[in-house]
Amino acid sequence: YDEPFADISAIPTYLVSKFARKDVTVALSGDGGDEMLGGYQRYLSAPQIWNKAKHFPAPLRYITSYLIKTIPPHRWSELRPSHPQFGERLHKAAKILNQNNEIACYESILSQTDHLKKWFQDINISPIMQLHDHKIEGASFAENMMLNDAMFYLPYDILTKVDRATMAVSLEGRAPLLDSRIFEYVWTLPKTYKIRDGQGKWLLRQVLEQHVPKELFERPKQGFSIPVGEWLRTDLRDWAESLLNTAALEQNGLNALQIQNIWRRHCRGQGSDATFLWTILTYQAWSQKWMHNAKTANCPSQSARATA
Repeated sequence: YDEPFADISAIPTYLVSKFARKDVTVALSGDGGDEMLGGYQRYLSAPQIWNKAKHFPAPLRYITSYLIKTIPPHRWSELRPSHPQFGERLHKAAKILNQNNEIACYESILSQTDHLKKWFQDINISPIMQLHDHKIEGASFAENMMLNDAMFYLPYDILTKVDRATMAVSLEGRAPLLDSRIFEYVWTLPKTYKIRDGQGKWLLRQVLEQHVPKELFERPKQGFSIPVGEWLRTDLRDWAESLLNTAALEQNGLNALQIQNIWRRHCRGQGSDATFLWTILTYQAWSQKWMHNAKTANCPSQSARATA
């Protein structure tokens, strides 16, 4: 990826690209559909939760958020096995309860900024997504989230992920929904053509229904993820611990004590920090390979200098 790219779904995206390349050289993706037509669950849930939660006292919201997060996402998901990623969504709802305005709600859902600001030493980290900088006057909370996702999350995460995964296996990935004519037209439509009756991508559903049976697309939305939290406790544990030791963390300006506390809590099956830990591990692995190894390779050893 040529950078510390921490989107967990990069791994299954690469694998499915490799699988597709066995039979085809060009593949179409639906990238852009969610951002343009209101397909992500956050466009529905975040406004609903925030519009109700903001009427309650902040201390009550904070306590409720804390109580939800004391139970790991996978434990919550066990309560509703028919709803994919129920636990992750509940924890995202807990993040919203902990905020004070729409901007903070959006950033808490989509980024690890709060974590990173806390665990990096003497580094000022600002999210690239600033809802207040890119806002349509008169638009709803959901529409402004869609705008920011289309401007930042889509090109810098989704399209980057798919482009590099497909190119790595010589597969040509194309996103027909991002044809400029479609993109421009969709942004002229009112929100009711995108989100209606508690569902996103309303217009796209009407088009699909003309061509394929509804049961092929009327299913719960499911992220393209992997059980990285469980992997870090088992098969990847030794690898993770080699990157999370005190010397390795402090070498990159990271707060070793705080991160190791999160790591130990995660190994005990507590908290919901798998995504944050994966972000740190991705950075650590990238830095070890490209920064520290490169310095070692370019720097002559003491004995070599002495001989010279």
